[in-house]
Amino acid sequence: MTNNIPLHTRLQNENRLPSPRGPALAVLRLTQKESSSLEDLAHAISADPVLTGRLLKAANAVRPVGQRPVASLRDAVRLLGFSAVRGLALGFCLLGDHRQGPCKSFDYKRYWSGCLLRGLALQAICQQVRAIPVEEAFSLGLLVRIGDLALASGFPESYEEIAPLSPRERAAAEKTRYGQDSAALAADMLTDWGLPAIFTDPVAWQEAPDRAPFREDSRSWNLLQAINLASAIVQVCLADPAQRRSMVAGLLMQGARLSMDPDNLPELVDRVVAEWQDWAGLFEVPAGELPPFAQLAQPPGLNPGGDPLLEQGDTEKLRVLVVDDEGSLRGFLRALLEQLGFEVMDAADGSAALKLAEEWHPDLVVSDWLMPGTDGLELTRRLRQTEEGKATFILLLTQLSDDDKLVEAFAAGVDDFIGKPLKPRVFAARLRAARRVITLRKEIERDRINFQRCAADFAATHRRLQDMAHSDPLTGLPHRQQGITQLHQAVAHARQEQSPLACILITLPSLGPINHQLGRQAGDRLLMQIAQMLKAGLRPGDRLCRYGDRSFLVTCPQTVLAQALTAAQRMESLVGRHCEGIALPPKVRVCCLGPGMGSEDALLDSLEHTPPLGAS
Repeated sequence: MTNNIPLHTRLQNENRLPSPRGPALAVLRLTQKESSSLEDLAHAISADPVLTGRLLKAANAVRPVGQRPVASLRDAVRLLGFSAVRGLALGFCLLGDHRQGPCKSFDYKRYWSGCLLRGLALQAICQQVRAIPVEEAFSLGLLVRIGDLALASGFPESYEEIAPLSPRERAAAEKTRYGQDSAALAADMLTDWGLPAIFTDPVAWQEAPDRAPFREDSRSWNLLQAINLASAIVQVCLADPAQRRSMVAGLLMQGARLSMDPDNLPELVDRVVAEWQDWAGLFEVPAGELPPFAQLAQPPGLNPGGDPLLEQGDTEKLRVLVVDDEGSLRGFLRALLEQLGFEVMDAADGSAALKLAEEWHPDLVVSDWLMPGTDGLELTRRLRQTEEGKATFILLLTQLSDDDKLVEAFAAGVDDFIGKPLKPRVFAARLRAARRVITLRKEIERDRINFQRCAADFAATHRRLQDMAHSDPLTGLPHRQQGITQLHQAVAHARQEQSPLACILITLPSLGPINHQLGRQAGDRLLMQIAQMLKAGLRPGDRLCRYGDRSFLVTCPQTVLAQALTAAQRMESLVGRHCEGIALPPKVRVCCLGPGMGSEDALLDSLEHTPPLGAS
């Protein structure tokens, strides 16, 4: 940033900020006046039929069960309230004005589809956790990522490089280039539009929730976690289908931070997705088809309708190592976990836990942070240095609330933490989420191993097919074309290195009489025996192929005529032996690469016209 003027102010002064206009601007101004009435608000909205229809749909989405459908704009405004109407009007109108934009790498359709999905998800989440009123959750979810659109609109050229990055990389790049990330910019914009700090403060920290200055279980903390859970749902739904399963673990963990049962999350997500697909037509944004979320979140072998911690007959019990210097708490945790179906061992300190982990390979470590000697943090660091420990899920028990300490814990490799004294409901949610994450990790690892095995099998099959393509099916030797290719390479090398090269051609007598007397199979067996004898008699470096129906070619690099003749006589002797009681005296010809032979064809032609050994 080149000056101290806030980014929001600079973009606004330069008229580069997405801003409300028309009915949205009128709604914004009316909601900022204490004297405005419902009639005033309804009248301003009625000027835009599309906005009217969308607000009616939004009102019917949150109307109490059993209440008659909302049919009038005035009733919709009364049900939703000034704050929700303001947010919805802003979101709907901004969508209409910014369906396309100047930033080429910014996917505007995907962005607005995600905004709609996030609004519906936050609304569904707030129905359970009550972070903010349900009627206001949708409008907030619709706008929490408005900073992305603002940067794409305000800096279209430079943002092209940033837009495709991952969320964490993008936030860091935004801070470096613009002095502020999109989350903080969104909070400033929402504040300027009149949303209260209880809404905008969590929006500002959505990229760094672990550093947010909110007390755990406070309203702001719950809203921040709800926003990030809604964003996790968006990321899974908009991801490539092949990547969705690996992202579910993070979604379950985020749900556990709100003490949401991971068994209920699939139903919530499916409901949100159905609403998203229904609303997409009204918003004119794409909404993809997704399988039931339970198929992604439910590991194989578990009953989707049951409790995975209590289910009997699990094919695989997860191993849990409990580490705490307080014997009473350690005993309580061990008894509880065993009752829930885990296989449990315990240790009184980090050093003992490391020895147990090395021998026992636990799937989950539940460890106190503050212990004499090797504490929970040091235990985590040392586990992460081992191959088995890298995949272990580590849940840290702590009374610490210092943000820097918690950041340090995550940096050391802790997967999750829970405050002491333990709250059974929260602890159960953490365990359920941990179990799902562990099972998903194992399945992903199995998929990776299976993929590697399949890849190895494919490579072996490919090699076998290549060998078959280059080999004679009867003898297993290279076939004629492959043999000529080998000879071509040998001729080129001999010419380049000015080294000698010889060829030997072994031609058998006709096998017709043998085939007639003993059968075709006997003739085939004879050819295979001869091929094996010739192969066994080769010198290092020589190449043998089946050249014709009853002939074999040997290429002999680095070989002068005298050496080739010696080798040819040995082969003649080998083949001339009785095979299955049959004598087959071959004709053996030898030829060396001469000065006038420019190719393998010339060498082969000379070889075929050379008198065989022993001929006068």
